[in-house]
Amino acid sequence: MPITPLDVLKKLWEQRDLLQKGWLSLQRTIKSGKTVIAVFGPGGVGKTTFGVYLSPDFDPARIAKQYEESPGIEEQWLKLDSAQKIWIAPGQETSRIEKTWPLLNQKLTRAKRKAIIVFVVSYGYHTPRPDRTITDWNAYIIEKRTEELRFLERVVSYFEQTPTSDLRFLTLVTKEDIWWPEHDTVIAHYEQGEYKKLIDRLFSQKGRDNFHHEFAYLSLRHENLKNASESTIAFPTAAGYEDTLFYSHQERAMSILKELLK
Repeated sequence: MPITPLDVLKKLWEQRDLLQKGWLSLQRTIKSGKTVIAVFGPGGVGKTTFGVYLSPDFDPARIAKQYEESPGIEEQWLKLDSAQKIWIAPGQETSRIEKTWPLLNQKLTRAKRKAIIVFVVSYGYHTPRPDRTITDWNAYIIEKRTEELRFLERVVSYFEQTPTSDLRFLTLVTKEDIWWPEHDTVIAHYEQGEYKKLIDRLFSQKGRDNFHHEFAYLSLRHENLKNASESTIAFPTAAGYEDTLFYSHQERAMSILKELLK
């Protein structure tokens, strides 16, 4: 029997306390005034959803919201430290990037604190903007995979020029519930291809003592991929992606981020 949105919402409510404990435990590892977290990535990959998991008013209903563009830098307050924010950079439209990314880079550089960069991707399975209708999904996915590399190159270029002495970098690969049947291919794409070459470029510039990178693969929410204005599903959630994977891979991602925050 296929998973319905109502089933997912009920399951999330059942797991609400468990998820909150895990994410709040992660927040406790962030020491006041010593860490800056910035989330980058193209639009439609789950940056805002990731921020919701770390927000004090985490609510499964917020996870289930329809995708909306973010025109500027979003700020998520962390419950246990009102001075600590997570900055989420917009990923849509060149004009927004040109306006906000340099500002965010300045915030990170001037902070003179440990910087945690979370770069969110989804193997090209980006949720389309509400005003865009996709007619050739294969071409769209290829376009978005190229966009991920282009965005990463910009982030790498930014941080090659910053004096950050302790840069931690997490690649968060979302939409696992869609691409799960291609699991091995997806891992190879990020860990052996052009993406890894860009990460290695930043590693070479910063050095082993000043840069650390990790990969985490997960699903932030069960959701089929389709045009916002249509009921036809282009890419359904994978039948073999069970709830045990959903929660265990979230826990693993939390553990990885915790280690980066130490």
